Amino acid sequence: MKHKKHVTEDVLAANRLNSQSSTGPSTKHGKARSSKNAVRHGVLARNVVLDTHKQWKEFRGLRKYCETDLRPEGLVEKLYVEEIVNILWKLGIVEGLEVRELLRRQELSDGVDNIFHKDLELPISGYHCCPVKTRTESVG
Repeated sequence: MKHKKHVTEDVLAANRLNSQSSTGPSTKHGKARSSKNAVRHGVLARNVVLDTHKQWKEFRGLRKYCETDLRPEGLVEKLYVEEIVNILWKLGIVEGLEVRELLRRQELSDGVDNIFHKDLELPISGYHCCPVKTRTESVG
């Protein structure tokens, strides 16, 4: 059973009054822009986010290249190619974000040598794995 929250009439009246002044965007441009408020870079979005004509053109080119190179046959293979195109597009975004972050760090430091210091702890720091033996080592 859910517990219903009791709201007083004063709170309801204040909410109604406030809602009159905050109705959101009214123009087509404002609505289109606000619909993307939750999207910063699109890497985690389910669908690829393309804002400009240039991005649409580049994305279509990437798709055409992948379709030509992979030559999908049937629905499943076409879906795989579409997923590959989306992943490659998002990978390009991530690489751009990585470069931007490294440049930002470089600007904050005196030089490239100070971007990563010896005490940098990564999520995998401290992870130790067994040494891997090659075939020649295990045979001999």
